[in-house]
Amino acid sequence: MKKLLALLFVFTAVFALSACNGEEEEVETGNYEPGMYFGYTEGHRNTIAVLFVDENGFISDIFVDTAYDMTVDEELVSTTKMSLDGGCGYHMHRAKEVEYDADGNCFVDGEMMWHEQVQAIIDAIIEAQEIPAWDIVDNEFDFEDGDDVVAGVTITIDGYLDAIEAALTQAQE
Repeated sequence: MKKLLALLFVFTAVFALSACNGEEEEVETGNYEPGMYFGYTEGHRNTIAVLFVDENGFISDIFVDTAYDMTVDEELVSTTKMSLDGGCGYHMHRAKEVEYDADGNCFVDGEMMWHEQVQAIIDAIIEAQEIPAWDIVDNEFDFEDGDDVVAGVTITIDGYLDAIEAALTQAQE
């Protein structure tokens, strides 16, 4: 039994050493400087983007939010869309009621919520590691002629893309 364990140990050691032949494993690197970057837009709907680039230079996460004015008890209140119940409190489908599933996720029957649409854009940018050259008409995806649209996104996207682009520009410097 001891000989078998010794043989197994020698085999494992030889295999491990042959795998480590002195060459470093090449790590793929992205196009950006690691760190956290901020971008924003000014105007009617101020938008912010916080972009995270990992230690290898890849976009790993993006947070986007936009200013929102609403009336509460006949008073104008300024807030952000994401601060309204994680995005569930802001919905564009006013004729339909927001519902919640057993896990607390919000939805409007048959429609994507605002925060889901923003997340779909973010996911596409992270996957591409850049802002894709989408077909955009009047600040929205061109669903008639564009074959590169993000499915289900019907919101005006120029402010989100501008804020993300501002953050990406900083990450490239």
